[in-house]
Formats: sequence, C-alpha cells, structure tokens
Amino acid sequence: MTKADVECIVNEGQIWRCPPCSKLRRQSMSAVSSAEDGNASISQVIFMLEEAREDRKRMEREFNASFEFANSKIDDQTNTITNQTLKINECLRLIEDLKKENASLKRKVCDLETRLEDAEQYTRSNALEIYGVPETKNEDVYETVKRVCNALDVNITREKIDVCHRLGKPKGDNRPAGIIVKFVRREDKFSVVARRKVKRNLSTQDLGFQHEAVVYINESLSPARRRIFAAAREAKKKYDYAYLWVQNGKILMRKEQGKPIVKISSLSDLDRL
Repeated sequence: MTKADVECIVNEGQIWRCPPCSKLRRQSMSAVSSAEDGNASISQVIFMLEEAREDRKRMEREFNASFEFANSKIDDQTNTITNQTLKINECLRLIEDLKKENASLKRKVCDLETRLEDAEQYTRSNALEIYGVPETKNEDVYETVKRVCNALDVNITREKIDVCHRLGKPKGDNRPAGIIVKFVRREDKFSVVARRKVKRNLSTQDLGFQHEAVVYINESLSPARRRIFAAAREAKKKYDYAYLWVQNGKILMRKEQGKPIVKISSLSDLDRL
C-alpha cells in the first residue's frame, strides 16, 4: 500500500486487513456463526479452539513484554533514585562540613575583631576626653587642658601631654566641641580621673568662665566600644541597672550595690543581662 492509500483508509474510517488475516477472520466468523446456530462441525470447533489458544499465547507474550518493560523502567527508576540519594547524602555531608567551617570562621573573625578592638583601645589607655569647656578664638588647647587639670588640683605641664586637640562634632550642634588629650604617662591620666571622682561638681566657672556649665571628663573609647557603651546606657534603663561606668577602657555594669559586676565586651553581652 502507498502512503496515499493508508491516508485514504484512515480518513474514511475504513478497516483494512491483509488477505491471509481476512481469510482467517472469515473462517472464525463462520465457525462462530455455525456454533451459535448449533451446526458447528468438529473441524470448526477445533479451529476455534486453536484460534483461542493462539490469542491466549499472543496475550501472554504481550503481557510478558509489558511486564518486562515495566520492570526495566522500575529498575531504571530505582537506580536513578539510588544515585540521587547518594548525591543528596554527599551534598548533606558537604553542607554539614561547610556549616562547621562557617561556624569556625565566625569564631575566628569574632576573636580577631576582639583582638583588634582591644589593640585599638590600648592605644587610648593614656587618653581622656573632656566635654563642656567653651571654645575661644585662637585657643591654645594645651593651656585649656592645663586649666582643667589645675581646677582638679592636678599639676600638669605641657611636657606631660603627648597630644591634645578639639574633636569634631555634628553639624548644627551648638555645644562646644570636646577635647581629647593623651598623656605621656598613664599615671597622670589616673590622677586626673581620681581627682574628678572627688570633685564631682567641676564646672566652667572653676576654669574662669563667667557662665556655669558642667564639665565632663571621660575615658577615651574606641568607636566600636563607644557604640557598645551607648547600647549599654539603653540596657541600663531597660533592665533597671543601677550602675554603669568605664574603668581602664572596660565597660562595667552592676544591678545594685553588692551584686556582681558584669563586664560588657560586646552587644551580645547585653542580650544576656
């Protein structure tokens, strides 16, 4: 048959059988018709039985082929799932190793940040910050620092000061800029801090200014530690702590008199209050 013949039969909805199949079908239909009429001969019955047996064999072959095909597909899927399971387990092991490595690296980074912060704070161990002192034109900051120290009865000469200068301040802030002073010897810094604890009411009038304003003297903190101290002030109010102070660059808190002192080294320490 040509392709055109096949298309014509399909389009017309006709059924085509090859001559041998048509002959066998006519014999089978004739046998069935005779059997229904009760006139089937032995040869016709045998033919029907043979045809039924061939049909059964054909169905068995088709079933076996389908079963084997399904089994092969199941085997393929099983192998695929097994391989995927192995890959997933490998990925899970890799993820677990990466999590451990990440945790280790975080600890190292945190340790390095702490060391760097401690080193930066150590460079400020001889420094103090003074706030509230009015600024004057053509000011000699060394002399201003000496006046503050003299008001505390601490004899500080220019030779005892390594460096001092005014700090920057935000735009629009009308308050006088703070002063940072670094002493040559740490003992001089301790002397100023000790006297400030005794003379708690130090004001600008003690420095010779007419108007009165409080003068504050604090230990100089690194930027990171300054942020921690600001957060500690908020935590002091939130958790109702009575004391918060800085000593030798360390931020310390105490719930109330007689309670243990809590050292604040990071923001996570505040979360554990």
